[in-house]
Parts: sequence; structure tokens; C-alpha cells
Amino acid sequence: MLSGGHTYVPLFCGNCGIKGGHVIRARQNFAFWLCNTCSAKWEPMVGVSLIPDEVVWEQIREAQLEDYGRLLTPQEVAESLSDGNSILSKLARDLPVHD
Repeated sequence: MLSGGHTYVPLFCGNCGIKGGHVIRARQNFAFWLCNTCSAKWEPMVGVSLIPDEVVWEQIREAQLEDYGRLLTPQEVAESLSDGNSILSKLARDLPVHD
């Protein structure tokens, strides 16, 4: 489905698989939805978001290649993280905090 310049794909309940709404294709790997029946059972898990490390590292790699044209050295990564406006700082702020 195409709407507003975005391609949408169907979204299914993460527990029972019933079809729900739609999500932008670029976000499909991070979308999660529970139908009303399953949400009552799994309510304690609502709001918990886990992104696999491989996905995070790929985002970091792609951001470096896009913004800098290459992978940064450890020193350059540290400098980039100290700049609150850099793409790496923005990605770091979006990472979930673990206790």
C-alpha cells in the first residue's frame, strides 16, 4: 500500500498473528503490535523494546558511511559522540538504557 509517499506493509499481532494495521516499510523491523485479546495477557511487556545488537551496529555503520563516507576510527567516534548534534550522538541517545 502506498500513501503519503510511503510504502506501508501489514502489521500482525506479535502473539496470535491476527492482521492489524499497517506500518511504514522502513520501520517494519521495529514495529510490534498486540491485538486487544493478547494485550490483556501480555500487558506487563507493553513498553518493553528490544533491538538486536546486530541491528544497532548496522545502523551505526550505515550512519558513518552516509555522513562521513567511511568508518570512523575509535578516536573519531569519541569526538563524534562528544558533539551533541552528530548522527552518532543522536543514535546513542535513542538506544535503550539497561539497568
